[in-house]
This record gives sequence, structure tokens and C-alpha cells, in this order.
Amino acid sequence: MSKNIILFIFMLCTNSLVFAQDDFYGSFGDREDDKLILEMVSHFEKTLCDYYNIQLDKSSSAFKKYIEDISKEDVKFPTFLAKLANDKSLNLLKESHDELFEYVWIKSSDNRHKLSSLSFTPFTQEQIKAFEDEEYFNEFIEKIQAQEFVYILNYEEAFGDKIIQESNNQNIKDFIITFRENYINHPLLIAPLLNLTDEEYENKAVKIFIAFEFFYTCLNSKVAYE
Repeated sequence: MSKNIILFIFMLCTNSLVFAQDDFYGSFGDREDDKLILEMVSHFEKTLCDYYNIQLDKSSSAFKKYIEDISKEDVKFPTFLAKLANDKSLNLLKESHDELFEYVWIKSSDNRHKLSSLSFTPFTQEQIKAFEDEEYFNEFIEKIQAQEFVYILNYEEAFGDKIIQESNNQNIKDFIITFRENYINHPLLIAPLLNLTDEEYENKAVKIFIAFEFFYTCLNSKVAYE
């Protein structure tokens, strides 16, 4: 067999493997339960547009303003979150705990750390320190610590793979990859997201990442204590 034929077969097999991997992970919308993910993101998108009085077809501006607002040093995030959350947000989240369990959500008791929800929220160490004297925040911490488990995002499997595959922002991809390697020492930093372009904010995977990482994950505590 000639070297050219061997090389052709090797390339054909390699390409087949790549395509097979893409088909295995698919994209958001391929699975039946992706419908709930997209519904949750659409609801969050509309909520942001209503809050900022921005037309839905310009929702990338609303996502950008949201990231800017929660990154401010003086933001009281639990209070701000309460302004955005509504009954539909909470009902969708509760539904997703059942319908998307082990796909999007896993329990922290099944993972390596218990206070993971604090690692995923936009709190900086400075903000946490600033909130120490506020009664509602101390109560929040105590309830988190008393919980048997909290729902955390499952970046280890298909959900994380799809975000990496479909996202057009390298910082988000790098976060998930780094998080998989050593997530206890690498909490999400919001600063890199401030530099997202309008095109990146329009990306479906970026919207999914922001909606779940910076809204629904943070709402878990509210659902747990109702």
C-alpha cells in the first residue's frame, strides 16, 4: 500500500472521529431537554430587556449592562437579584432541578466541595467582606453551610462540552476547562466578561452561560429557603 493511500486513510479516519465527536455532543436544541434550557434563557433575556427598557432584538445590550451592573464594587447582588427574579424564574428553576438533573445540575454532595455556590456567584472577596456586617448576608452564609447539598452547574459533561463547542468567547471556554482541572482554586472572575463584543453577546452559548452562571445558579439559594 502506498504512503499516499495510507495518509488518505489516516486523514479520513481522523476526520470521521472529529465529526463523530461533534455529533455525540451535538448542540443546544438537539436534545429534548434542551428546550427547557432555551426557555429559561429566553425568559432571562426578556426579563433583562424589560428591566433595562431595551428592545428584545437588541438584547445583547441588556446582557452587557447586566454584566456591568453586577461587576460594580458597590453592588448588593442579592438585592439586585431579587428585583429581577419573579415567579416564572423560580418555577422554571424548580422544574429544571428535576428535568435537567445530571445534565445541567448536579448536587454539591456528589462533588468535591460543599460551598461551590459561593464560588460561582459574582461575589468578589472584597464584596463578601463588605457584606459581613449585613444581617441578610450572614444569614445567607449560615443557610448555605447548613444545607445537605446545593445545586451546582455540571460543567464536567455534555452541558460544559456544548458551551465550549458553541461559545465564541475564549475566556468562557478557558474558565470551564480550568474549572474542570482545579475548580476549588479557580472561581469565576467576572472582569474578562466586561470585554465581550456585541457579536459575542449574541452567541447562544454565551447567553446560556451568563443566564445559568450569573442568574439561575444564584437563585438556587432563594428556591431552597422558600
